[in-house]
Amino acid sequence: AGVHSIVAAYTGDSSNAASSSSPLSQVVNATTTSATSVASAINPSIVGGNVAFTASVTGGAPTGSVSFADAGTTIAGCGAVALGGTGNMRTASCSTSTLSAGTHAVVAAYAGDAGNAASTSALLSQVVNKSASTTGLASSANPANASASVILTATVAGTAPTGAVA
Repeated sequence: AGVHSIVAAYTGDSSNAASSSSPLSQVVNATTTSATSVASAINPSIVGGNVAFTASVTGGAPTGSVSFADAGTTIAGCGAVALGGTGNMRTASCSTSTLSAGTHAVVAAYAGDAGNAASTSALLSQVVNKSASTTGLASSANPANASASVILTATVAGTAPTGAVA
């Protein structure tokens, strides 16, 4: 950064004399420091539910992209999301419904551009709760005689439930 005086010097050859240019004052602007933050539209969320993350990047009219990651791994479909907006604060948004139950360490990383340094947000703890389930039980014969065969059927409703019913 700063003003630099640059001179081009030609050493000459067998047919041409040496020469130098006039000094050129080259101004190099400093890279603007950027700042990135990330927010969740819903926290806590539920397994299978859509979660929208929004990164806000401030700097000198930042351009480029933001990548969203969970514990260091890019969230599917959320890598290199273009910044939008105008002015010195721009945003990028990404939605996902693939987060498993638990707490996720989400960060947004701005790649930087010619006038703005790269920056990474603070960690956002996105809590994803298990979805509610309901269990129903039906009998093939109720009441039933003591010696009769009865089929009991359990039905579990939730977000793609798996596992056993006891």
